[in-house]
Amino acid sequence: TTVFEYEENTKGERKFTFISKGVFDIFGYTADEVYQNADVIWASLEMDDLNKILEIKNTSSQSLVEFKVEYRIRNKNNELRWILTRARPVRRSTDVICWEGLTIDISKQKLLEQQLVESQYKIQNVLDNMISGIVVTDNQGQITYANTSAEKILELKKDDIKGKYFSATTWRQIDKDGKPYPTENLPLSIALTKQEIVNNIQHGIMAPDGLIKWLSVNASPLFDESSKLFGAVASFIDVTTDRQNQNELIKSK
Repeated sequence: TTVFEYEENTKGERKFTFISKGVFDIFGYTADEVYQNADVIWASLEMDDLNKILEIKNTSSQSLVEFKVEYRIRNKNNELRWILTRARPVRRSTDVICWEGLTIDISKQKLLEQQLVESQYKIQNVLDNMISGIVVTDNQGQITYANTSAEKILELKKDDIKGKYFSATTWRQIDKDGKPYPTENLPLSIALTKQEIVNNIQHGIMAPDGLIKWLSVNASPLFDESSKLFGAVASFIDVTTDRQNQNELIKSK
């Protein structure tokens, strides 16, 4: 981290009136080098970020609002760094404005953010390519996530699945005898209320046209780092063809 005081005047002249020794760790320049030539800092900025920085600086100087921006630099050794600068503008005179603030190296944070995004993408890719349908609910039973296979099996768009409650009567869930499936016995209900893992629970979903799709469902409660329940996840496959084949086999006997 480096603390600084930076001035500009209406003639376009600029200088650092104070900068702490931490500038060396970030930019690779000593405080003396920066005092002698403020342009070494400006020259470090990545060109793709320059317009954004200038726009925020102009707004800060005109409206006397905080200057706050994340941007990239190349230090004296040509190493790429991510930087956060925050500064408070103070008008010293009609011709001079000063910013008092600090600059922090946030490169490690940005790397972690990038790794998190990449990890989330990989997880999403895995989930979307699973044969099983996957849905996740919050602790009230409202569906917050559905994968691509869930769309295909349920024949609904993700946006039509998310937001629904797994126990809603619109799903028309039935047991093997065609009767309404008791809500308390649904796999996700057991996972949420009893906080138990359930496997291979089969029930049907009746479409508006009367056709029945049979599902084999697994469900598990989800807990946060403090062991508090925050939802549940269910995986399911379409076993309609298997049931039909079994029924045909039984009839043939």
